[in-house]
Amino acid sequence: MKFKSFVPATSANLGPGYDVFGMALQLYNTVEFQPADEWEVTAAGYGAEKLSGRTDIYVCTAIRRVYEEAGVTLAGARVHLENNIPGCGGLGSSAAAIVSGLEVANASLNYPFSRREIFRMACAIEGHPDNVAAAVYGGIVAVCCDEKEEANVVNLPVPEGIKAVICIPDLKVSTPDARRSLPAQVSLQDAVFNLSRVSLFITSLYRNEPSLLCSAMRDKLHQPYREALVPGLSAAIDGAIGAGAYGAALSGSGPTVLAVCSGQANIDTIGKAMVDGFATKGVTARFLVLEPDLKGAYAKTIL
Repeated sequence: MKFKSFVPATSANLGPGYDVFGMALQLYNTVEFQPADEWEVTAAGYGAEKLSGRTDIYVCTAIRRVYEEAGVTLAGARVHLENNIPGCGGLGSSAAAIVSGLEVANASLNYPFSRREIFRMACAIEGHPDNVAAAVYGGIVAVCCDEKEEANVVNLPVPEGIKAVICIPDLKVSTPDARRSLPAQVSLQDAVFNLSRVSLFITSLYRNEPSLLCSAMRDKLHQPYREALVPGLSAAIDGAIGAGAYGAALSGSGPTVLAVCSGQANIDTIGKAMVDGFATKGVTARFLVLEPDLKGAYAKTIL
């Protein structure tokens, strides 16, 4: 039997919701998996040359985790990755790899683990929950960790007809570097600023008033400190909003920038304005247009 998983790209934070908000997008990594006597790993798409032949990658780690928790011995496997999510940073490529492995292994064992349990395992491997929550559950999510550090996930309404314009600059930003750029403490004023934007963000979704996102997606906790790592960030965000986007923000730790807009907007104009924003700092960029993914990760038997 052969099994295949489908996992969406994700954008974390969405402005003010640092490590809290995530959004799934219709761009997918897939993994084909078949138990075997030894490991054989092949890959295509982004990062294929660095992933082929390796068994220490996230996908394989996740597959082993499922089998270990199920108490089933896995001698090896034939694994094939199709990576359509850029690994440049900001679209949840590591979360997609982890969830891909978990989902396909779970399917191969006839689904002994619930979605909640898959999410728990993904958090344990990834280390933070926002991208994996969006990848597992789909849509727009809010994540809250309780006193025991167990994450609770809530799906928020997704405004009908919205699209995401994703601008990918030719920059490399590592997540550890992006996290190290943040201060250990922030001012009360900045904390209140973000609290008010988080409240407005949630309100805009429940009221189906995406026009409020222009203000709701502003941030003072992480984006200002990451500007040095993503030159042109502010210009790209301002360009998107000036061209008609509802709102825009750094996607995850960057360098990708996400703009949310109406399906009726002049999307090419928004994308070009973001590219031009990066160009003001001498950075080349490209853009693509995606719709929200409302289903989340899944796997199925293909043979």
